[in-house]
Amino acid sequence: MTTTSLQPGAPLAAEQSAARQDQRRQATFVQRFRRSRRAVSGLLFLLLITAITLLAPVIAPYPERDQNLDRVQLPPFSTSSEGTYHLLGTDALGRDLLSRIMYGGRVSLLVGITVVAVAGLIGVPLGLISGFFGNWIDTVIMRLVDIQLAVPFILLAIAIMAVLGTGLWNVILVLGCSGWVGYARIVRGTVLSLREQAFIEAARCTGLSNWRLVMRHLLPNVWTPIIILATQGVGGAILAESSLTFLGLGISPLIPTWGSMIADGRNYLTTAWWISAFPGLVLTSTVLSIYFLGDGLRDVLDPRLRL
Repeated sequence: MTTTSLQPGAPLAAEQSAARQDQRRQATFVQRFRRSRRAVSGLLFLLLITAITLLAPVIAPYPERDQNLDRVQLPPFSTSSEGTYHLLGTDALGRDLLSRIMYGGRVSLLVGITVVAVAGLIGVPLGLISGFFGNWIDTVIMRLVDIQLAVPFILLAIAIMAVLGTGLWNVILVLGCSGWVGYARIVRGTVLSLREQAFIEAARCTGLSNWRLVMRHLLPNVWTPIIILATQGVGGAILAESSLTFLGLGISPLIPTWGSMIADGRNYLTTAWWISAFPGLVLTSTVLSIYFLGDGLRDVLDPRLRL
């Protein structure tokens, strides 16, 4: 009688125990994250930049395309003859730099996040398939990786832009198609080390299909390297977009981006240094904050690097 009365409550007790373990893991993650100064500082700065760029239509002092030849190349902290104040100065067409930096961040952050999403959607499934099934499937996917790595990024960008033309979504396509390799290699290596573990063999014995085995047992165990690689990939994508725009292979000049602003000021470095300096400073600070966040997440999520 005692055993019978306890059996219905056993699943409930197991669920409660699992819930308590999840709560403890979440609390531990939050505590370790808060102790990581790099992660916290990177996250706070990134949230600040994101908030400023999203609120640009509201808080920007001037429209991003507002040109005025009466206030060309005004230095920082200057007032024009019309009485308008420009905290960071103006560019060669009389446009307010602060406003353009705010609007330019929207495009740069959009490119970084979207490129990481595209690269992850391509690379993660290919890495899972390659590592789990092996044999000729692994050989084919890894040869594709080798071919991708053998093609210089700039050459690939020039080829695609020559066919499709420049533009925001073409830049995202180029960067996404060239960034999936890292995800595929990381996920494949992790799956190769996991597929022979005891818990995978136990899951096989229960009769799980390959699809459910991959989705329920392998994919959750590769999220940590994916998250770390994604945070670092956002910064790399922003830099790559800025480089392409600087070379004239990126986004239309009508759309303000940090890369295009730096390119606009390259001919005025000796006379109007602020045109390139301030966008470059914001770009560098944003990328550093993303890298700090990625390094902090690595320390928090990797059990071998306990703080």
